[in-house]
Amino acid sequence: ARMELKEHLREFRDRFIKAAIATAIAAVLSVIFLYQPFIDAISEPLKQINAADNRFATLNYGSISSPFDQLIRVGTYIGLGLAAPVWLYQGLRFLLPALHTKEKKYLFGFLSGSIFAFACGVFISWYSLPGVVRALTMFTPPGGSNVIDAPTYISFIVKFIFFFLLYMSLSFWLKLDILCRTVEMEAILFMLESTYASSSARPLLLEN
Repeated sequence: ARMELKEHLREFRDRFIKAAIATAIAAVLSVIFLYQPFIDAISEPLKQINAADNRFATLNYGSISSPFDQLIRVGTYIGLGLAAPVWLYQGLRFLLPALHTKEKKYLFGFLSGSIFAFACGVFISWYSLPGVVRALTMFTPPGGSNVIDAPTYISFIVKFIFFFLLYMSLSFWLKLDILCRTVEMEAILFMLESTYASSSARPLLLEN
């Protein structure tokens, strides 16, 4: 059924509020249950540097409010990730009525591939993070220490994972696009060859 502009805006507002509430709840749960495990996990590369290279590396909170700021910041990041199914669902429910059947198939195919690329990107980036941190800190002069600003370190990790996810998604869809175009070109060439072969055989049949 067709809807007026006011109804579309009202539906958008309602779905946005639902997604925002889900994100807020996920952020609060992340602050309570996941913040400390996350800090322990990202501090592990620094502990490995201390143990392997006999160097002092640690996170530094340079202001009074910095620990609280990072608590809210990290909780928001994790909450957005955990609430992704909710706001993705709300977005789809808002968009799908306006799409045709063929467009829906393309959209679901795109989402399926994106989720796969997202999962691969998270796994690979998180697995390679310790090596990246150690490689970047290995240029510290002998006797030096790595007292790393916590907000800068957390921002680096978020950007590293984000750009790795972006790279994985783009490379996945570019390779898939190249594969589809290759298959399409091979199908066209096969049809042209078949057409040429049939047209070449017709004069021979007429002569006989």
